[in-house]
Amino acid sequence: SYKDIMREISVSKSSLSGWLRFLELSPEEENKLKLRAVQNVGEGRERAAFSNRKKRIERENMAKLDAEKIFEEYRNDSNFILGIGLYWAEGSKRTSAFQFMNSDPQMILFMIFWVKKYLEIKEENISLRVHSHEDFKFEKYEQFWSKITKIPLRQFHKTCYKPNIHSIFKKNPQYKGCIRLEIGGGIKTLRILLYLKECLENKLKVLY
Repeated sequence: SYKDIMREISVSKSSLSGWLRFLELSPEEENKLKLRAVQNVGEGRERAAFSNRKKRIERENMAKLDAEKIFEEYRNDSNFILGIGLYWAEGSKRTSAFQFMNSDPQMILFMIFWVKKYLEIKEENISLRVHSHEDFKFEKYEQFWSKITKIPLRQFHKTCYKPNIHSIFKKNPQYKGCIRLEIGGGIKTLRILLYLKECLENKLKVLY
């Protein structure tokens, strides 16, 4: 191949192309070059996959160290422990970002406070999404949640409405839909939360 030749002598690929463009290869030689090309692609993919796995493991280790450091600093802070517990109960563990969902305004306000204080998340990196039913579309729950949380509407994702087969009667007049709290670029934050949950689990094992 050109690469084999260039490893042996100092010559550019364009020069080789000019010198060898009229060279005829036998079917056996052409098949050999094609097979090597396929093998090289496979080896390149394996190297890339190995590199990606190595980087992922490094990021996981860094997140674990960060979580252990945070947990050690705040382990005796009841608000800190409460936040991990709430995430353990209501937070998403299978996404690629930190997500927490609930319909209780006080719980959402607490979690916004929690991620700001203990994870040092800036408010502009916090986004919200309302989940509700189509029957309540006219109530504009987004405005309610924006006013309560002081998160501007520009940081709200498009509201998710569940279609109604039958008309729904709202039993609780205070209900304003569910709200999902999400941290932008949150894969690192998600890893830290999962390791914090693990730290709390280990601490609680002494109870049972």
